[in-house]
Amino acid sequence: MSIDDPLRRITNQAFFNKLHVMSDDHIDARPGEPFNILFDPGVQQLATTRQRAVETGNQTGNVAGLNNDHLVGDEGLEPPTSTV
Repeated sequence: MSIDDPLRRITNQAFFNKLHVMSDDHIDARPGEPFNILFDPGVQQLATTRQRAVETGNQTGNVAGLNNDHLVGDEGLEPPTSTV
């Protein structure tokens, strides 16, 4: 609301494909690419699940390709050697 009309028009064109302003000042917005993905229920569900994992400290619980059973142990990566 703090920007002038020409800049507001450009901003609306960048974020939305269509904006319908109804007679009761209700706005029906159709987000454009790539912002429409933010309104996808599946993406919102995934974002909520990941945010809960961050908040509970279980950040590695649902990461594709990560296997907690095969992490490096306390002995490290180097093979054990005798002292010289």
